[in-house]
Parts: sequence; structure tokens; C-alpha cells
Amino acid sequence: MNKNEQLLNLRNHSIHICIIRHVNDEPGITTHTIAKEPIYLAVAKTHALAKSKSVAMKLLATDSLIVFPRDNRPSFADQTIAECRKVNFVPNIIQETEDVISTLVLVSVGLGVALFPHSACNIKIPDVKFIPLNKADFYAELSCIHLTERRAPVLEAFLKIIQDNSS
Repeated sequence: MNKNEQLLNLRNHSIHICIIRHVNDEPGITTHTIAKEPIYLAVAKTHALAKSKSVAMKLLATDSLIVFPRDNRPSFADQTIAECRKVNFVPNIIQETEDVISTLVLVSVGLGVALFPHSACNIKIPDVKFIPLNKADFYAELSCIHLTERRAPVLEAFLKIIQDNSS
């Protein structure tokens, strides 16, 4: 399920919990941050930055950028655009994709570059290199959300696991 489908099912009481990114503050929903992931730049192995140990955000000002997801806003795409603007450039977005894999395939053929949460570095696509972004205040949060008033035993057990693992 995508983010909007998860939220709908949560509100309809079909599920107890959602694991999502980019949560808006909504009445009646409680959010717990599970992880904050650093951001990495994905480039084709032939790209000029491919040999870099880390990359400054401002170096992307002249690159073609691929963002995801296209739908379910706000999203990582919106966060990426906002971070570009913080360092004084409007990104040259050449493609908006549905998901991480589609984005990586386009990067691999040299269509553009893309930014990803660190967990995406575990996806192996030939001819793609991941480079850490040296912008510590730009990270991707992974969150667990639930209805504030609906506290089923399974939810309480899951929240305890999250709390125990984040300590």
C-alpha cells in the first residue's frame, strides 16, 4: 500500500499501524520516529562526481535531477526540492518516477542523478554509485503512525518493540 492507502486503511480501522515517510501532522494521529537516515546521491558510474568521497548539495545545481515519488505528496521529492532551494538553487527536474527502482534504473543509464535515503544503498543496480551527501541537516525520517485513541494490544506490543530498539 502506498502512503495514502495506508492512511485510509488506518482511519477505516482496517490496520492498526502504518510505517511511512513524510507525515503531515493530522488530528487524531500519533507519530513515532523510527529512524533518521542520511541522504546519498546516486550517480551513474561514468558521472563526473562518481569518484567523490562525499558531495555538497550545491554541486547538484547544474545536474539533471530525477525525483520520486510522483504521487502521495508531501513526499521525499518535495523534501529534495526544498533542500535544493535552501542552498540557493532550483533543481532541474527532468523526471518524476513512481519508486526507488525506477529512479535507480534511470540513473544507471545516465539520464540524471537522484537523492536517496541511506537504506536505498542496499539496492544493487549495475552502473550506479552511491555517494554520501555532506549535508547533516538533510535526512529522511521513517515513522510509525497510529490512531491516538485506538490502542489495541498488538499496537502496544509493536510500540514497545520500537521504543526498545530506539533506546
